[in-house]
Amino acid sequence: MRPRVARLLAALVVRAASPLLRPGWHPEEGATRWALWLTEAVMEATNEVLFPLYASVYTRFWLRLLGVKIGRRTEVSVVSGLSQLATLGDTSFAADVAVFAAWRSRQGWLRVGEIEVGSGSFIGNGAILTESTKVGDGSLVGVLTTAPREIADGASWFGSPALELPRRPDAPDPSRTTNPTRRLVLARGATELVRILLPGTVSLILGSVMFLVLERIGSGHGVWVMAAAAPIAFLAAGVSAVALTIAVKWLLIGRYRAGEHPLWSFFVWRDEIMNTCQERLAAAWLMSSAQATPLMSIYLRLMGTKVGRDVWCETMTITEFDMVELEDGCVVNRHAIVQTHLFHDRLLRIGPASLGVGSTLGPISAMLPDTSIGAGCSVSGRSVVMRGERLPAGTRWHGAPVVAA
Repeated sequence: MRPRVARLLAALVVRAASPLLRPGWHPEEGATRWALWLTEAVMEATNEVLFPLYASVYTRFWLRLLGVKIGRRTEVSVVSGLSQLATLGDTSFAADVAVFAAWRSRQGWLRVGEIEVGSGSFIGNGAILTESTKVGDGSLVGVLTTAPREIADGASWFGSPALELPRRPDAPDPSRTTNPTRRLVLARGATELVRILLPGTVSLILGSVMFLVLERIGSGHGVWVMAAAAPIAFLAAGVSAVALTIAVKWLLIGRYRAGEHPLWSFFVWRDEIMNTCQERLAAAWLMSSAQATPLMSIYLRLMGTKVGRDVWCETMTITEFDMVELEDGCVVNRHAIVQTHLFHDRLLRIGPASLGVGSTLGPISAMLPDTSIGAGCSVSGRSVVMRGERLPAGTRWHGAPVVAA
């Protein structure tokens, strides 16, 4: 099925199910439960196929086609749970892996509620918004935060359970953050077409060449020889995808350095091309299967990361590679995030992060820019090391934000 036809079909299915998505209490076995399942299944499937489309100037058109209420100049990355129950105001921002949990189940009943994000608000990576949540204008929900249901205008919340924290918003140039010129819009649109088309085109070429080679081997030498050659062909395609990703990193970015870059800048757009190639080429073809193996250390070194001996890295979520140092024997567990940037106020702020000798970052945990975890230090699962924190050697920490265990 052609991608355009698949997109239109997905939009029609979601639109057809949307009248059943009504706020309130509903029987768990009724039509509303079926509509919620169908909508989320279609959205998850399209998120996978259309991954490069997100976090681009084209995202809003796609989400509006699906019935999501989304405002002007709003930025949306790959998030979960978006439907007609979600409203995002003008110039808001939903970062990677944010969750819009518009319903919950309890004792045979479903509680369904709308989720509203006010204008100019920021929803961080992995944040969770539950049903009937209202986020005021100009507010911030931090990384891996479970948001309270009522957030006042201009408030900032972080953690699980969430704490309200003081924050002084930056006032960057609007022409580079919220109100770009037509020239910048056109330039970004052209750059993002490259990001959208490049990984898919390369994958199509790699797949076609691989199957053509196998078909010729099968025709000339028989099916058993073809079967024996198949793993080698897949490995060769994977290595090619990784090599191209490494080349893209060095050609487009060079070395990452500490600094700030507004959303509407060529650096940020190049960085998004880099990230998409890692997800859709290197990870999709080889590195997702190579996590927690010596191949992961080799890959990170080639991307510019300082990696010691006997490092265990079970995540692809390492950003700004040159800003990261993984010393001998450290462990980065499954789905952990070594996030050397922040993006609130539409400014990409980059800073270093390091894990000392024998240290551990727990599963689904995050360390933010300008942080270090000392030698032998351990951070438990679903914890967040806040920007600027230095955890001493030999200590144990947990929570979001982390506290001594």
